[in-house]
Amino acid sequence: MVKGPRRKGGTPSAAPAVEGTTCQKIIHRKRSVVLSVPLCLICGVGLVLVSDYDFWKVWSNSTIISNSSREINAVKNVTQQQKITVSSAEQSKPSSTPDTQPKPPIDIKQQASPQPKQEDLQEQEDQPIQHFLDLSQHNGHDKEKLLLLLRNHAGLTTLSYEHYNLLPTWAQVASMYGDQPRLQGATPETCRAFQTAAATAGWGKALAVAGMFNSGTNLLADTLLHNCAIPQHETNNNLPKAGEGIMWQMPQGKHAPPPQQEGWFVERGNDKSHMILPIVMIRDPFLWMKSLCHNFYTAHWPKFLPIDSPDNHCPALWPTQYELEQFRDKNFGPVTDQLPTGDLEFPPGTPNEGTYPLLKNNPLPAVVHAWNHKKNQTGDILPLTIDELQLHFFPVQIIYSERKRYHLSMVHFYNDWHREYYYNQQEQNAVLATNRIFLRLEDLMFHPQAMIQQVCECAGGRLVDETVRIRAQSTKESHSFPHEKEKDKKTARNGYLESMIHYGNPLLRLQGFTPLDLQYAAYYLDPKLMQEFHYNMPK
Repeated sequence: MVKGPRRKGGTPSAAPAVEGTTCQKIIHRKRSVVLSVPLCLICGVGLVLVSDYDFWKVWSNSTIISNSSREINAVKNVTQQQKITVSSAEQSKPSSTPDTQPKPPIDIKQQASPQPKQEDLQEQEDQPIQHFLDLSQHNGHDKEKLLLLLRNHAGLTTLSYEHYNLLPTWAQVASMYGDQPRLQGATPETCRAFQTAAATAGWGKALAVAGMFNSGTNLLADTLLHNCAIPQHETNNNLPKAGEGIMWQMPQGKHAPPPQQEGWFVERGNDKSHMILPIVMIRDPFLWMKSLCHNFYTAHWPKFLPIDSPDNHCPALWPTQYELEQFRDKNFGPVTDQLPTGDLEFPPGTPNEGTYPLLKNNPLPAVVHAWNHKKNQTGDILPLTIDELQLHFFPVQIIYSERKRYHLSMVHFYNDWHREYYYNQQEQNAVLATNRIFLRLEDLMFHPQAMIQQVCECAGGRLVDETVRIRAQSTKESHSFPHEKEKDKKTARNGYLESMIHYGNPLLRLQGFTPLDLQYAAYYLDPKLMQEFHYNMPK
């Protein structure tokens, strides 16, 4: 029971009048009514007599309380003891009894946190591929074909839930590239003509890899070298060795345009001659352009921000408002006619040095000043006109070992390079070439067994094993900036898996392109190439 100050005689006196804050007056009035309210103190402090629940509310919300009041001090001590006992962040005070040891505080947070379930622990660990095969089949996830590719051809035995969830469905893959592979040029007539020509001349036969930058040439060459053998003579037809008759690249280089050749004959170094059947890799143009932004090799185009800047616009086909203003400020105008050609004099010192001279002294058209009028009432950007589509702001210069070439844009680079292999001449209406095979990178990833077997047998070879093996790790040497190379190392261990996730996701295909970029690309991409290789045009 709360008492007033004690007199000298030792008997309690009536409580004196209280002068002070409102809070102190309220507390003084409440002290006459005493109700025992048991509060359970965790460390065994005991029962505390409290005058009223409102008293606790008033006290706890007050910030100005006189420390000279004995009653308030008592309440503060009790409350402080509660905080000390309950809080997991503070230590318990030792008991006043010498024989009693202080009890450790109870960590309520630790007691309240739920224990992880067994299935949650399993999801944090890699599981056998068969586990995910059963999961996909039972739940209708439509990922069985991809899981079988990872297990049977890449040799993966386990997979994480994270990667499983990122894997596309087979329906997504088929929506982008079709359900069946599209190997172009491996006709019975072409294959028979190649083998007959080699046997008649008595020369060796070879498959040679070709393709643009970032088209998957390393993956194709590595897969052929480990799975295909082309016997060079009748004596060793029964004992083919892996990699026999496989050339890592064409004699002039795998990324260079095709040589001016007729038939199958190609000169090699040291006076050696082979009958060569080029295997040309081709890739979805939109994913290819995005890869060129990160691994640009010897390609150069106008840039106003560092290529590794998150604000950099790439792929760049039609300039943004910021880029148009930069063109105007630098007095650069677009290319409106055919670019020059010529031999290489010296490589540019900077990425822009090779292409900026093409833009100088060209008057910038009114499209820059009319940019603010390119939107309709709802804020949507209006499509480009036919006249505007004739303007090329981002010409591309490619440096080869002995020459350089210019292209009006990344799209024109894609068209020009493939047309030289696809046709006997560069013109779009030229006769289709018959001395090469086109292989889609997407088919090598999603149909490796059928693709490698057909290509190998077309050249007169055979598989060294019944099942085609594809390297799970990345076969690509990074040509990126240092910060990109570090990321490449992290994903190299799962190169095949990461590529499967990337190429099979329709949402990633057009990511990074502006609407005007897509209109420019749809206007200039070769429709025959797009239709032949089942690459969908953006709408």
